[in-house]
Amino acid sequence: MKAWREVARPHADVREGRFRQADFAADLSKVAEGTATPEYQDPAAFFERTYVTEGMKQLLVAVAQRLNGCGGEPVVELKTNFGGGKTHALLAVFHMATYPGQKVDLLGMASVLESAGVEDVPSAKVAVIDGNALAPNQPMRKGGLSLRTLWGNLAWQLLGTRGYERVAESDRSGTSPGRALLEGILRDAGPCAILLDELVAYYRQLDAQALTGGTFESNVSFAQALTEAVKAVPTAVLLVSLPSSDTEAAGTFGRSALETLEQTFGRLQAVWRPVSAEEGFAIVKRRLFEEISDTEGMEETCRKFGDYYHEKRDSLPDEVQDGRWAEKMRQCYPIHPEVFARLYEDWSTLPNFQKTRGVLQYMATIIHRLWEDGTEEPLILPGSIPLRDRDVANKTSQFLPNGWAAIIDREIDGENSYPVRLDAQDPRFGPLHAAVRVARTIFLGSAASSSAQAVRGVDFRRICLGCALPGQELSFYQDALARLKDSLQYLFTGNDHYWFDTRPNLRRTMEECKRRITEGEVRDCLGRAVREKWGNPASVIVGHIFEDHRNIPDDITDRIRVVVLPPEKAYSPVDNGKNAFLAAETFLDKHGTQARQRKNRLVFLTPEIGAARRIEEECRTVLAWRAVREGIANGSLNVTQQEKSQVVNAEQSATELLRGLIGEGFTYLLVPVSNGAGRVGFEAHRMPPAAMDSLGETARRTLLQNEYIVDNWASQFLQSSLEESWFRNGETEASTRRVWLDMASFLEFQRIVSSGVFCDTVRRGVAEGRFGYARGKTDDGKYVGFKYREEPGMVGISDGELLIQGAAAEKYLATQSEATPTTTATGEIPDRGTSGETGGGSAASPATSTGGGVPPPPLPTPARRVFAGTVQIDASRDTDGLRQVAEEILEHLARSGARVTVRLEIQARNVNPFPPALVRTVGENARALGFERTEFS
Repeated sequence: MKAWREVARPHADVREGRFRQADFAADLSKVAEGTATPEYQDPAAFFERTYVTEGMKQLLVAVAQRLNGCGGEPVVELKTNFGGGKTHALLAVFHMATYPGQKVDLLGMASVLESAGVEDVPSAKVAVIDGNALAPNQPMRKGGLSLRTLWGNLAWQLLGTRGYERVAESDRSGTSPGRALLEGILRDAGPCAILLDELVAYYRQLDAQALTGGTFESNVSFAQALTEAVKAVPTAVLLVSLPSSDTEAAGTFGRSALETLEQTFGRLQAVWRPVSAEEGFAIVKRRLFEEISDTEGMEETCRKFGDYYHEKRDSLPDEVQDGRWAEKMRQCYPIHPEVFARLYEDWSTLPNFQKTRGVLQYMATIIHRLWEDGTEEPLILPGSIPLRDRDVANKTSQFLPNGWAAIIDREIDGENSYPVRLDAQDPRFGPLHAAVRVARTIFLGSAASSSAQAVRGVDFRRICLGCALPGQELSFYQDALARLKDSLQYLFTGNDHYWFDTRPNLRRTMEECKRRITEGEVRDCLGRAVREKWGNPASVIVGHIFEDHRNIPDDITDRIRVVVLPPEKAYSPVDNGKNAFLAAETFLDKHGTQARQRKNRLVFLTPEIGAARRIEEECRTVLAWRAVREGIANGSLNVTQQEKSQVVNAEQSATELLRGLIGEGFTYLLVPVSNGAGRVGFEAHRMPPAAMDSLGETARRTLLQNEYIVDNWASQFLQSSLEESWFRNGETEASTRRVWLDMASFLEFQRIVSSGVFCDTVRRGVAEGRFGYARGKTDDGKYVGFKYREEPGMVGISDGELLIQGAAAEKYLATQSEATPTTTATGEIPDRGTSGETGGGSAASPATSTGGGVPPPPLPTPARRVFAGTVQIDASRDTDGLRQVAEEILEHLARSGARVTVRLEIQARNVNPFPPALVRTVGENARALGFERTEFS
């Protein structure tokens, strides 16, 4: 057999990967404007790549008859699922009606004209109303006119300015022009075709008042009047496309608008027949492949597959013995019929999969990859789909719910997946890629299935159909399947069927355990997992995992506090994060019963809502496997050694998946900002998934890289802030404490990670002459320890230490006389030993008090080598107490080189008995942390 790439050559854009996914989505308005891509804009090219289905042919026949004034349905409704070919059918009508030459010259049109009983179709006026291209409250400018409504647009497209003048008053007032007026326009424009595409997209926006496009009621009246007017004009035809799913209707009002339009057009409509599955095969082939030139090569392949299927008939589905199977093979070539069957029957039920359009987009990606890889296979089977390729995997997972990408990579076709390793290890499987082909086939046949199905997944006979090539032994695939069943954590089996799922394959006991898990246990488990994933990032941030606002200290510790919100406060793009923002705002407003002061020390981290649900579900899985393992350990469950090993592996796998989901899901940083006038706003920044790094380290890096926090602040920025906020209304000085507290409190200011960074910036600014500094100020207005344009030495944060406006510092420096005493390093004027003048009331020096002589030597400083201290902390009220002891006592001692040993004694008394789950959790954690003794009594 020849490789399919030698027989069926893909179109150039598919071969070279130049196609865009949008290329498979027809845009009627762009074609009407003359700006579409050539395969849609040029009538000849369009029909060359378009397979005229039976439904499309009937539609073209009806339109041809109508435009010729010899019958045909006046109103036709096109209604299919998303991506089912509605817009494509409207394009075919547009090109047939507007093509300037003989219509018979267009591929496939001869049969249409013959069935319509006409020799040709007269060139007609075509009005295109695309609901996605028009805005109900944004008039469109055409030829100096402002077209406000659908009827204004319609009249202008059919008769230009003179047509618009007839409906100008109705267009300006937003009221329907009525049947008689529309009928006159249609007669004068005839023959004419009106194409209404994506009409619900326009009507669902009319759920507001005073739009220039009119009210919802006036637009419904227009639709009713238009159908009656078209019916009355023999050379006019109206085609309208309507969605058949609530997803496309988009929302409650969208569904209401759809129902109203269905009733409006339903009075006179003829329903268009959608594309059948067999026609879908031909559509995909025509769009993706050039005409097959080597028909002998195609026939030889189909014949050998037919012979092989007859030989292995007992191990294959019964349908391959049907006489029509050979014809189906030829219709689908070079794609195996099983690929089309699974995509059209299973995947097309997914909300994101757009029927024929979805098949086109998906298969174009697959075919390009196979072509680039130089495949030598005779057909494209389910087992041929290269899920290992990143583009194919991404395209596949985008149709599916969250969680599939990791499973594809780990259990189906990833570089280090088990099937790939199995093929490499077993010489029986390697030449056939048996394990990978089995996994791919099961995936294609089950990923789109539902757990509610009576019989889920695919049986071994259908797996063989999707994997095997003529001449291969099916036993190899059977052996590979057995190995996969015993090893894969997301492969299920039941009723002799196999399927993949996004959860581990759980035993009935595990499912029962899972149902008994409480919300509190899930929260505790997730909290531990997030804390573990948070890690130990650099000291510029500290994480608060699922804590109440009363437990988040309202202080100015030298770290930024990252408050990690729980899943119920997850960020949802649907409501633009409203739920998460409200939760975060509570922390900014409150600290227990008090108002929070230091708002600018908080930022927030929250999961995306879809990921949050998956994370919580995976928490239940981890806890359930743990309960099963504990049941085995205490003897309440009697299992084999193999089953025990499977439980351990399943728990480990679920735990790793949970860790990965946390890293992928907790990705939205909510950074508080000021919206002016004291209003709080948030910037939602999606940080990269925490894959290799800890969650805390990823948050730290993201905050620093995007300058939401800074650990090295330029002095010019501090100077600018001082001038704008503190040196106003004649003020020329501000204490370092006031500035630091204000920056920690108000969201208008830059978030500095620590007071040390702030003080470093102050030192540089003073040395650079951007502002002055003083350690204090006397009652007579003189600065103590004044520094300007020189290094100030140690800078602290206190009410006495002052930052001085640059101009004021310059002036003060100029007024200082050389006679001013030099200050010491501490900013105090040294004692000169004069008669009783002690500099601010200090005691006289020993020399002056004894009448002169040498002062006695200072007492020796005792050698202190041991520190011991005891502190009592009520952890239920002061959750940050231990952290402060570590930072403010232990850290200093350890930095001195001392060997520091801490012995921690914990006593916790509860009014009510501790619940068993808490006893188990605390006991496990204590053992893991190396406690010498733990006891509950």
